Amino acid sequence: MNSAIYFIILALLIPGFIFSHFYLKGINEYSYTEKYNPVSLHTFIAVVIAIATLLLFVCFFYTGLTADQINISSVTRPILIESLIVYLVSIMVWGVLGICMEKYHIGYKFLIPRTYWNKLFSDSDSKFGGKRDTYITAVVDVSGKPILYTGILSGYKTYHDELEYIILAAPRRRNLENDKLDGEDDFNQRFYSIDVQDLVIKYNDILNLGILFFEIDDN
Repeated sequence: MNSAIYFIILALLIPGFIFSHFYLKGINEYSYTEKYNPVSLHTFIAVVIAIATLLLFVCFFYTGLTADQINISSVTRPILIESLIVYLVSIMVWGVLGICMEKYHIGYKFLIPRTYWNKLFSDSDSKFGGKRDTYITAVVDVSGKPILYTGILSGYKTYHDELEYIILAAPRRRNLENDKLDGEDDFNQRFYSIDVQDLVIKYNDILNLGILFFEIDDN
């Protein structure tokens, strides 16, 4: 009897774990396997979905039955087959829902941990009140040679409160040796563009990082 109860509990948790696996893939802090523990967000979501799935089963199959009628004898073979079909469909539905919500980052602003980097990049909106961009200058170690990269921050990833990498849009670069000469300020001569839409730079390779927030005037 205990084995049957454990099996039912596990079966109810599976749709939730499938949903959370796909949904939380976009948040590094929750997307790793070590987060599957009894007090993780994955487990909390799985329990909530298990309760919702159980309620749907009760409403779908047992509405109108009295407490005396809800027993093993009332579970006929057609009900078992229908229950299995509904269960498999629920797994597919929760999985697809998790994929769609992850694609559009639905609810992410409430789930992303408030680390230093997340707070720095997200809270900068409130300082300006309008549309703003983040301009990045980063000195990066490339094969032992320092290279200066510049560009607009288009994305970043954190894990365990640490910055993993940044993504620069419209990136440009130059060697540090090719610095501004006296009386000369030709940006295009000192920097050259990189023929990519976005450039990913690992934080471990960054020697120095400069951040500039600026507001965009729509007029």
